[in-house]
Amino acid sequence: MGHFVRTSPYIDELLKLKPNFTGVIAHRNFSRCSLELEAFAEFNNGSELVLLTGPSQAGKSLVLQYFVRYLLNKVYRDADESTLPVIGACANLARQGHTATKYVYEMLLGDARSPLFDQTKLMAANYRPVMALSEPSMLAALSRALRILETEYVLADEAQFMIKAKSEEFRGSLIESLKSLVSYGRSLILVGGYEVAKAVLEYREHMASRPTIIHLARYRKTDDDLKEWYRILKEFSGSEFLHFQDDLTLLRLAEILLEECHGQTGILQHRLGRARCRARACGSLITERIIRDTRPTARQWQVVRDSILAGEETLDRLVDVGPIPEDKQESHNGACSADLTHVEKTKENKKVRKAFTTNPRRAYPSVNV
Repeated sequence: MGHFVRTSPYIDELLKLKPNFTGVIAHRNFSRCSLELEAFAEFNNGSELVLLTGPSQAGKSLVLQYFVRYLLNKVYRDADESTLPVIGACANLARQGHTATKYVYEMLLGDARSPLFDQTKLMAANYRPVMALSEPSMLAALSRALRILETEYVLADEAQFMIKAKSEEFRGSLIESLKSLVSYGRSLILVGGYEVAKAVLEYREHMASRPTIIHLARYRKTDDDLKEWYRILKEFSGSEFLHFQDDLTLLRLAEILLEECHGQTGILQHRLGRARCRARACGSLITERIIRDTRPTARQWQVVRDSILAGEETLDRLVDVGPIPEDKQESHNGACSADLTHVEKTKENKKVRKAFTTNPRRAYPSVNV
């Protein structure tokens, strides 16, 4: 009988995630992100903040699922059954189009099976707690639970919903409050769109140097990307759930689908799902005509395109800073040299203060008894 690794409710749900028509297609960009996360886990000692970012429907949750499988099967294969090495939560939309940090803490406490937040036990006992905890109290309870359970990874999927706020300053404060989950021996992995990277890297300087950025990029119209895109389309062509007119139907539309799906496998999957439904309604196979008829409207395509380009531009601007120009290096080095010289001269010219001694001739006031 194999060793049992204890998992949380969120992890159980994450492991059930799978694409509709094929198995997980380990395409090039997907594999790079997965291998980078595995390499990170191999040398990670905790206290790290990781951002897995990319466009919507790029497959970030599937990358996270692969990473969790790696942790359970490799890293924590011999973990004690009383521990809970990985927990997580999905930040679904709440009021005013964002997720409150308190809600995330509540979800994490439930995933850690805290008695007052484990919904399974509460429903079985027909009990509803009447005590309303404040956000600091919930954070303190969560920190204690993670320490007792020896949790080393906290996952937060759809993290872009945590930082939706009208004020940029408040948006940065929300991310900063989540930083409290990072401690010695424990790392936080935020999974979400480009808004997460912008909030972390732009609004808090002391956090900008901390995170590890893993970018699940889209495919573009380059030779290498087109070659990989063709391979992805061949995988979909062989699906038993998609009945095409012939094996080359998708391949003949490769460049059109690359443009209309923004080089993302998730959007391609939804597009083929609509084509499948239309073909079944018409009582026919999936033809090129049906695939063309399911293309997005110009407005839909432009909104997604603008969002992706804005996110990529932000990520390039905040991460790919490039080398320091030579003129800047010289001025910087010169300033440092001047400062050091000034310090040395100040030390040489500074007089040495004598040790304090009592003046024997000092007259003390008389004391009347």
